[in-house]
Amino acid sequence: MRFLSPTAALDQVLTDAAGTGRKRQQAYVDQAQGFLRHWGTVLSPMIFRQTRLTSADTERLPVFSFQEPNPPTQLIGSSLLYLLGAAGLALAWGYRKIVRLDR
Repeated sequence: MRFLSPTAALDQVLTDAAGTGRKRQQAYVDQAQGFLRHWGTVLSPMIFRQTRLTSADTERLPVFSFQEPNPPTQLIGSSLLYLLGAAGLALAWGYRKIVRLDR
């Protein structure tokens, strides 16, 4: 649909450039779920042994850190090229219409 509407293409470009796109959100979900699984493997033995956490234990607990995915520069570039091409065609069409009015 984004190729039918320049507005949708511009929205896609801005969303990806801002880092709020679908790919980044999916990367966050995947990393958070992986961290949750790792957290469970670390804490499950302690829970079953009914051990109390000490300050030394809390220092060894895993910490979540989001690793940024690669930016989708190819998607941004192709959308920008589409927008530039559409703008160029609109300008050329408008210019032809204006030139024909002078005749």
